[in-house]
Amino acid sequence: MIKDVFRWVFVLYILLFFSIAGISQAQFQVYTWEDFEKGLFPENLKRSHDAREKNVNIFDYTALSALPGILEIPAKTECGRFGLKFETTGGDEFLKVVSNVTLDRKSLGASGKSLYQADIYLPQDTASFPYTVAILAELSDPANPEIYSFYRLGVVKGERVFFSYTHKTYEPIIYLQTFFTDLKLKIPGWHRFQIIFEGQENIICAIDGRPTPFSPIKESTLDKLHAGIMCSSSSEMASPKGSCYVDNLSIQWTAENIALPDSPWTYSMAPEAKTEFINPLSPIMVQSNLNWLSSPEVAWQESVTKKQPLLALFYAPRVKAYQNLEQLINGNTSAQNLLKQFILLRIDVNQLRGGTLAQQFGVNKVPCLTVIAPDQNVKTKEFYRTESDWTAIAQNLQKALAP
Repeated sequence: MIKDVFRWVFVLYILLFFSIAGISQAQFQVYTWEDFEKGLFPENLKRSHDAREKNVNIFDYTALSALPGILEIPAKTECGRFGLKFETTGGDEFLKVVSNVTLDRKSLGASGKSLYQADIYLPQDTASFPYTVAILAELSDPANPEIYSFYRLGVVKGERVFFSYTHKTYEPIIYLQTFFTDLKLKIPGWHRFQIIFEGQENIICAIDGRPTPFSPIKESTLDKLHAGIMCSSSSEMASPKGSCYVDNLSIQWTAENIALPDSPWTYSMAPEAKTEFINPLSPIMVQSNLNWLSSPEVAWQESVTKKQPLLALFYAPRVKAYQNLEQLINGNTSAQNLLKQFILLRIDVNQLRGGTLAQQFGVNKVPCLTVIAPDQNVKTKEFYRTESDWTAIAQNLQKALAP
């Protein structure tokens, strides 16, 4: 009897292990995220050094003083209406905001990843840009708040991307850099700067999901890290005054060794960089002429207005089952006719908003077809696997169309 109990416990453990492994191979989890959409300075961010309310605060992208093009597609979806604005006024200034949320690097194990990241807008006129702007992964010391202990990745003098590691000293222990031209960055435009911790030793510096030439870096000193942003000016500059815009300060993580998320800022890459680095898979259903929306707000409004249920497809581009689903629907007229009866929404779970929505709807495996009625009730949740029976899934989707 005891042996039988142990055997069943062992079987359940194995099933749970493979279930978790199958989930995490597809998805990064959103650990913390500031999208600033409440229009207020977040309570869990702290200004420090020379940062004050007058020079680091929330900015409305729809204001008349906003830079032209700062809300071009897809920024309306990725950044929303509000972001963080830093303003340097002259002299030597060091403006910094840091989150009070900590992620312990040790939780990544041997091969997990954590992404400390923020979106930084690079303007056409880099002369109006501060001396440096960077994403931080900082080790906080409450007893010595002015001590510098952090990794940072950002822009210096509006012309170079740099990485530095500084620990209990004003001078960096590691300093690496490369020019914009080497990274094929499009300017003006938003770009996602990412300090990526891989296991316990590797650090990968990436912009828009593409590692920089000086990655990876072997460095393991700092562990319990906060995400932050720093901006500085220098009295040596001809025009020390400057401003910059930052959004989506966040940490994503996974316990598994999986590929980096595709960049939401594909349009901000030079054409030659797109073909070299971007996932070659075409968006799902392009050939079938299905109207897949990417904005949850727009999709939900259509669902309510037209009184049609919303079908949300939670996916990750590199998951084999998703690729199989794409091929199945593209080649199946009856499947296309069925889906045309819904308001269709695609949600990449490896993006910040997509990952948060997946958590809200309890989606821990992808691809997942979730039907939501105009009254907000979830009518069905269908997980697709390479061995799934599409006929059975289609029958459940058909039933979900009923009032």
